[in-house]
Amino acid sequence: MPGALRGELRSMFMLCLVSTLYFIHAVLVISDEQLFLVATIELFFALGLGVSSAIFVRKRRELDASTPDQTN
Repeated sequence: MPGALRGELRSMFMLCLVSTLYFIHAVLVISDEQLFLVATIELFFALGLGVSSAIFVRKRRELDASTPDQTN
């Protein structure tokens, strides 16, 4: 979590993978009538977290590739 707060690529990628597990869990639980609302909320949060972290990783890699190296 601290790496994700600092914006490290590896941590953000791991966050994307973990959110996929929450998404799978929500899809499996959504069929239960008593947990339908909770599973729906979990599904949307996991989807939002996964998509936003994937977009962050993609844009950060594009930004890192476009900036020239500062080494001499």
